[in-house]
Amino acid sequence: MFPTSFTCGRPGSAPPPPSSPSSSSSSSSSFFFFSPSCRASGSSGSPAVRRSTHSGLPSTERPMLKSRASPGGASATRSRSAWPSSAACRHRLGSSEMAQKSSLAVPCAVPVLVVCFLACVATGVELSVNNHAADFTLSTSSGTPISLSCLVQNSSQAEELLWYREDGQVDLKDGNKVNISNICISPATETDNGVTFTCKLMRDQSIKVSVILDVQFPPNVTEDETVNAEEDKDVTLTCNAKSNPQGQATWYKNDTILTLQQDRYQVYQTSEVFQLSITNVAKSDNGTYTCEVKSSLGTGRKNFHLIVEDKKPVFPMEAVIAAVVVVTLTVLFGIVAQKDKIFKCFKKSSETAL
Repeated sequence: MFPTSFTCGRPGSAPPPPSSPSSSSSSSSSFFFFSPSCRASGSSGSPAVRRSTHSGLPSTERPMLKSRASPGGASATRSRSAWPSSAACRHRLGSSEMAQKSSLAVPCAVPVLVVCFLACVATGVELSVNNHAADFTLSTSSGTPISLSCLVQNSSQAEELLWYREDGQVDLKDGNKVNISNICISPATETDNGVTFTCKLMRDQSIKVSVILDVQFPPNVTEDETVNAEEDKDVTLTCNAKSNPQGQATWYKNDTILTLQQDRYQVYQTSEVFQLSITNVAKSDNGTYTCEVKSSLGTGRKNFHLIVEDKKPVFPMEAVIAAVVVVTLTVLFGIVAQKDKIFKCFKKSSETAL
């Protein structure tokens, strides 16, 4: 994690502040004396720096000490105890400026580190599912339980997780939501093949990892069928067979591989549908047709019992229409021809009733 305190400059002690000329005689030898004339001093006649045996400091850094000890000393003593050389002053002044810059760096560095910390907390969170930080495909066999574990990484706070199956949210218990969440598909079936499960961070659902299930199973075909077809008609036998990996179909007639004649048989195939079409079926096409779907995991078979029926007689539509028209006209003409007799019958019936 990130540190809660920071140390600026060299570890151990902070650089000492410069002392004023008026307090140099009473200050400790661990502090330096600076004179305004140091910056202007640059003559080649400045005395050399000599070490004192009792203080460990250059003798030129303790000005006027000898002159005070021997007031009768002449200008030679005062000359030897003159102000420090310009090189020594520049060195000490540079050290003081560096110390001041180091002390100013602390308030500037703290906000930057705080911003970096907040940025890491906001953007550094990651998810992993079964130790995968990116989307992946999980292969398994039908009938085997699947366990998916979603884990929050790079987060110092409690993060709530969500699980989705395709577009529908999965219900989770309260103790299975924070920082780590597990779901189980038991057992995995062929209906789970190709389904996507996604783990998302609740506060930022753009942070997610998806798993695509690859459930492998042998060919699964439907039950046998009996197909009735009229002679000289076309018939299609449809075999629905699901499998993963995809299987290949072979057609049999009465347990013998069917020889596909181009002018009579046509085969159509998709990932789950296998069809055999027979053109102008005849009595000789009667029999049992078998669709055999085979994959690396197994084989599925479906039988079609084809029964070819006799051709039904068909009346010509033109003759039927003509007969209807003739009958209708005959009735109408008969009514018109006998209209007088019909009126007389109605008249006698009405008089008798009165």
